[in-house]
Amino acid sequence: MTVFGADFKRARREWLYTTELMQRPWRASLFFILLFVVSAILQTLAGFIIYYAWHGAFAATALNSENSGFSLWVPSDQELFVKASIIGLFPSAILILLISLFFARFGLPRGMGRLPLRLPQLGWLGWIVVVLGFGAIMLGIFSGTFAALGIDPETYSPSGGGLGNDKSSAGIIEKTMAALAKDPILFALALPSVVLAAPLTEEIMFRGALFSGIASSRLGRTGAVIITAALWALAHATGAPWLFVGVLFMMGIALGLLLLRFGSLWVTIACHASWNALSSLGLFGAGTH
Repeated sequence: MTVFGADFKRARREWLYTTELMQRPWRASLFFILLFVVSAILQTLAGFIIYYAWHGAFAATALNSENSGFSLWVPSDQELFVKASIIGLFPSAILILLISLFFARFGLPRGMGRLPLRLPQLGWLGWIVVVLGFGAIMLGIFSGTFAALGIDPETYSPSGGGLGNDKSSAGIIEKTMAALAKDPILFALALPSVVLAAPLTEEIMFRGALFSGIASSRLGRTGAVIITAALWALAHATGAPWLFVGVLFMMGIALGLLLLRFGSLWVTIACHASWNALSSLGLFGAGTH
């Protein structure tokens, strides 16, 4: 079983996730809010920096406040700002990871409240089976759901479209990546954010801090899987139809079960990243035709 790893064999017999030394509910909620706010601020700042460097000093429009003597400068090209914000997710995610690793190492406080960031004992074949298995299951869920409802995922959009009037069943990030696919250089710049930064940030926040707090409460592990999956799916609801959010909820359930099974966020991060990579390649192929 060396090629599969010790944890692969153990996970077949038991759940490896433990609530020992994990976040207590109130601390987990505060930690989740802290990470969420810091991530939003850092991504917005990075987006502004990239936007103005990209679009130039004349990319802003001055809006004069009626009740104040100062001018509020906002991006004049909202679609371009969304693209810049996605690219800016990568540097902000690195800082979020460092903050989380600090708390995972030292605890909140004195060794309590660690995050499940231990590296699982999986061999090369174990990683392949887990990641590809997750991808195969999610492809089956996505295609099966749309097929059962008789819906074409490329055209379904009950909300009447989204960014750039793209009438697809995706969210704002997916629509933006599809728009970026028309420019390979910009798409390449955004790829690390979508494939690496987004999974790191989202998994640490939702299935890291928040999950551990809920799991150690009366709601238990079942409640942690369901609640974090629901909140994570709702976080992607901007510009997306509810069917897309519902499918993401099922994906969140699968990621939560993987966390319980292997007891490590690196497993969910790897699966999340592989799915984002597969989706991005699909968007790039569609956007270049």
